[in-house]
Amino acid sequence: MRYNAACSLALAKDDEGALVELRKGLELRPSSEAWSGLDSDLESLHNLPEYKELYAPAFWWEALEANHQAEAVVDQFMRTLSMFRIAVSTFLEEAWREGDSLYQRPAGLALHIAQSIDFYNAFKPGDRSEGPLTQVNWEERDSSKLPSQKELLGYLNKIEERLASFIAKSGFQDDEKLFPWTGFTVLSRAQYTLRHTQHHPDDMAMELQRRGSSPPDWQ
Repeated sequence: MRYNAACSLALAKDDEGALVELRKGLELRPSSEAWSGLDSDLESLHNLPEYKELYAPAFWWEALEANHQAEAVVDQFMRTLSMFRIAVSTFLEEAWREGDSLYQRPAGLALHIAQSIDFYNAFKPGDRSEGPLTQVNWEERDSSKLPSQKELLGYLNKIEERLASFIAKSGFQDDEKLFPWTGFTVLSRAQYTLRHTQHHPDDMAMELQRRGSSPPDWQ
């Protein structure tokens, strides 16, 4: 009902009212988000900053509007990173650094995911973000050296902006020269990174289930 009201108001040129209803509609049914971005009834809202903020932080929009390939890659990354953030936040704080094996420690696994994204968002050899978490070994046996959930999410915020910049400025059809094992083109590298980023949050979701917590909903 809220979503339909937003469409009607947008067609009636009441942009402010349409945004209010659309925001409420997406909160009630997040699954409508993908379709709403294509809905011609809402076309009059598409260039409004308030509309864009409903779908992605400002730093993503250069990449979203770069080309259709970039838009598709960004869409999948945003969904995956949203699930990753939920998984990180769901673990109990006291068990965040604990696991039956090094691989099953949520803190270590999450750090590995974030560091890998950081590593592959490079325009030249050695290009990566700065900060203490880039130097921590995710397989470090001393669990106290692994980041807290807050520290991990702060690091993720930083590398997500680097990821957006990389996608926006990359030529996806260019030959892949830095990481040839990821494929023949820069697009192959982006897809490789996306697959890796999807794979390990699945491991975290299984660990949440094993510990009796609910994993993130699929997006």
